[in-house]
Amino acid sequence: MPDKKPQQNPATPPIPLVLKIGKLGRLKKQQRILTDSKVLAWFKRLRLSSPNTAENYLRRLDYLCYTLIDPKPFALDKNERLIPRHIIRKYRTPNKAKHFLQDLVTTLNEKEEMTRDNINNYVKVLKSWFAENDIERIGKITLPTKKSHLGRRTVGRAASPEQLGEILTRATVRQRVPISLMAFSGFRPEVLGNSEGTDGLKVADFWEMQIEYEKDEKTQQDIVESGKVKFGVYKKVKGEMVWVPKIPTLIVVRIESSKTRTEYVTFLNEEGCPVVKDYLEQRMKGGEKLSPNSPILVPRNRKPDHITTHAVEKTIRTAIKNAKLESRPYELRSYFETRMEQAEKDGVILKDWRTHWAGHVGDMDARYTHDKGASNIPDYLMEDMRQTYKEAESYLTTKQPKLIPATKIRAEIVRVFFKGAKLKDKAISEIEEKYGGLEKVPDDDLPKIVDEYQRKGYGAYASAGKQIIVSPTDARKYLDEGYTYVATLPTNEVVLQTAS
Repeated sequence: MPDKKPQQNPATPPIPLVLKIGKLGRLKKQQRILTDSKVLAWFKRLRLSSPNTAENYLRRLDYLCYTLIDPKPFALDKNERLIPRHIIRKYRTPNKAKHFLQDLVTTLNEKEEMTRDNINNYVKVLKSWFAENDIERIGKITLPTKKSHLGRRTVGRAASPEQLGEILTRATVRQRVPISLMAFSGFRPEVLGNSEGTDGLKVADFWEMQIEYEKDEKTQQDIVESGKVKFGVYKKVKGEMVWVPKIPTLIVVRIESSKTRTEYVTFLNEEGCPVVKDYLEQRMKGGEKLSPNSPILVPRNRKPDHITTHAVEKTIRTAIKNAKLESRPYELRSYFETRMEQAEKDGVILKDWRTHWAGHVGDMDARYTHDKGASNIPDYLMEDMRQTYKEAESYLTTKQPKLIPATKIRAEIVRVFFKGAKLKDKAISEIEEKYGGLEKVPDDDLPKIVDEYQRKGYGAYASAGKQIIVSPTDARKYLDEGYTYVATLPTNEVVLQTAS
């Protein structure tokens, strides 16, 4: 008898595309719950305020239905899968919904990979879904605390200036742009490009950026490949246009790109401006003519439109990996926040300005000063902000000055003192060897050491006569007797020497 052919499972039918998300059609798996008109309406409503939040909520709701929630209590048919509508049918009252959520929290807490923040995110999604179906006032859900320290927010650590310098060194010209803008200007990833790739940071948002082209002698048209980027403005001085450089340069984050839906300003420092300049000039050399609406960062191997938030994070993550470091892209923004917080602690910048540059909502006073749009900020206030940012630039730059160890400074002070007391180099070397370093010589022993080595003949004036150490009040008496002045010790005592 011929062998029986193994029974093959029927092919899984493709998921119908209900709503195309983004240019590449994201959320393909989640289309299976979008077939429910109620879920589709809930998703569209969430997208009105935040597309990122809407997509994250949809992913979590899909994962809850198909993976995390046990379908047994719902008494489904054999081939029926749990969908969001089943949850609403079973838990129709706020009290039932609360008990369901609390039991779900207990179940999720037993999973090792689940942290407190993860569990809370799932609770938020289900509460939003219940509210969409008029099940509100569920009440407070008790969350676990034993694993709260494992939350993602507490794991990340801002990079040091040396680590950021290593990332920039190993990054490509294109990768340096989002890294610099997040670390030196405090940008969120979505400022460079939204989740859809339809908007983001533009050339026009650099209010003080000038792009100049050379003219063709015959056609008088711009030669695109000759484009140069400069940061500054032209001002009319005594009837003539004078170029005035503006670094740090001003960047305006429009309402459409701001998470708080308020326009705010920030700056890019002297280390970050050449990064943007090199990248834009590289694009112009490739034949792209930039206009005010041109995006600052474009996707790879695609036409020059805006990059998506996901692609921004992927670009940064690749550069961090090449530097052999382990950190998330968002920690570059943490770098800006922590370095500026240190500048605030040292009294270099104001807290309100640091908050504004990072794109946070300020207090009531800020709403009447610098939180009312870039066009409404007075010129003198804008220049004060620029000058303050420039003074704090040393906290952001990766080119940190090398600090001299305190022990080395101490040793040099002691060496200068012995030189001032006219001790010879041989004597200083013996003292250094005896104490294991000049920095270890006690202050109280300095006069005794000088007197000791002068007596041994290691002083420059040893052959001329004897040296003595006297108090400042007795010094004049000895000087009248013919002694000569040699040096003053840290104890304010005076070293004198007899004539030959």
